Amino acid sequence: MKPRIYFLLILAFVSLNLFAQPKIVSIAYDGYEATLTRNTPPTGIIYYWQSTSCGELTDNSESTYIATTSSTYYLRGFDSTAGTWNASCATTIVFFADVTAPILSDVTGGPVDVGDNISATSNENGMIYLVPDGTAQNLGDITSAKVAEASATKFVAVSLSTAGLGAGDFIVYAVDGSDNISASSNVISVVDVTAPILSGVTGGPVEPGDNISATSNENGMIYLVPDGTAPNLGSIDGAKIASATASAGVAVNLSTAAAVLGDYIVYAVDASDNISAASAAISVVDLTAPVLSDVTAGPVNVGDDILATSNEDGQLYLVPDGTAANLGDIESAKVAEVAAVANVAAALWTLDLALGNYIVYAVDGSDNVSAASAVISVEDLTAPVLSDVSEGPVNVGDDILATSNEDGIIYLVPNGTAPNLGDIGFAKVAEATTDAGVPGALSTTGLDLGEYIVYAIDASDNISAASAVILVNDQTGIDFNKISSADVQLYPVNVKDILHIKSKIQVSSVIVYSLKGAQLININTPTESIDMSGLNEGIYVVRIKLVNNTIFTGKVSKK
Repeated sequence: MKPRIYFLLILAFVSLNLFAQPKIVSIAYDGYEATLTRNTPPTGIIYYWQSTSCGELTDNSESTYIATTSSTYYLRGFDSTAGTWNASCATTIVFFADVTAPILSDVTGGPVDVGDNISATSNENGMIYLVPDGTAQNLGDITSAKVAEASATKFVAVSLSTAGLGAGDFIVYAVDGSDNISASSNVISVVDVTAPILSGVTGGPVEPGDNISATSNENGMIYLVPDGTAPNLGSIDGAKIASATASAGVAVNLSTAAAVLGDYIVYAVDASDNISAASAAISVVDLTAPVLSDVTAGPVNVGDDILATSNEDGQLYLVPDGTAANLGDIESAKVAEVAAVANVAAALWTLDLALGNYIVYAVDGSDNVSAASAVISVEDLTAPVLSDVSEGPVNVGDDILATSNEDGIIYLVPNGTAPNLGDIGFAKVAEATTDAGVPGALSTTGLDLGEYIVYAIDASDNISAASAVILVNDQTGIDFNKISSADVQLYPVNVKDILHIKSKIQVSSVIVYSLKGAQLININTPTESIDMSGLNEGIYVVRIKLVNNTIFTGKVSKK
């Protein structure tokens, strides 16, 4: 064959093959249908639609093909003369956009208790959302407002948690993989119908002013109310002693500052006014012992009051030292008691108490007992008082009478003896045991002439004031009743300076005494006058001894 002819044959063959290649020339979409259109094959060539893979199907050689799913579609040529298939297929891609919203089903109807799950099913894969009622049907608002979500597998129910939600109305949306959004579900009311639970409540007893701790498992309020308060909001709010805002799981403190002594309970109330069960009763009691202050320090004279102050209302008790700090022993041993007003001093009598050591206790209205006071010695600190002491002069051998107002001993001692036990005991010349108010006799037998005084000493060694000075004289001593105006005369009776003596018998000596027996002037030579200018005004006794040893006495007044 000539070369030119050979070339033309080859060119014709190539052209024929190129013309015989199938081609999908157009796609026309109508909803979820796509019409594929092919080119026209040459004579002897048939184009067959191969669906979604390049095979050797011969059941559809139409000029068009209807596709209903998104996929790659194939068209292949068949040489009916040679009985052979083209080596490859023509292809095109069909894509259907998802514009169909998913459909919700089996959504839990309300009301639903907070914490319970809401169930819902979508007919498509995607997400299911729980949102507040009123949330708009667009993806931005839904994802912004969502309170719960779950991945959805078509026709498989999912659960949406309501834990932690506040009570209110909610709806459900389903969103598929193409962000198509379902119609909203019916409104689902999420309500709190579960009572809160108390925990960690302080057990009693507690003291007034102490805090009671309590915890609720929900947000809301916690109340302290008297035991017996009914579990309804009106009664609780009306009876509350203390309240506190509660955060779930966080302990709060309820003050007992306003509580009187008694039994109380705690309630928790949540935001939906559900009320917990009451706590166990909590006793508010006074456990604090009163405190004593300003207690009179000893020693205290028997009969004087002991003052003491308690910081609480109650009772004050005076008891012997050593009395135990319990109410039974205190009540049994008390020697004095008085009602106590807080911080006001009260007096405990010691009248007729036995001498000894005592302590004070305070007991409050809850029978709490204070610490004991310091020991207070109750003693006899009052000196006895002498009365009805014999006035001098007293003749040697005569008794001196004296009376003390207390039991004890009376002593006769020389004038000038100091009022202390040692000196009195050493100097005593006579003593007598006496009963209160009963005269005692002190003997002067054998005493030296001179001046003496009397002391009384009681059982507590308190010493009286000394008596007036008593002159103890001899047997011929001063006798105020033996005056002879015929033998001896004293003039003037009211003397200013010089007292004159007129006597029938010569005077041998003169002594002038005070009414207390003190010797003031002593003249041992014969005289007819006495210089009294140096004496104070008053009454004086003049003792005159004559040469015949006769003694006369008389009284004169010094101006």
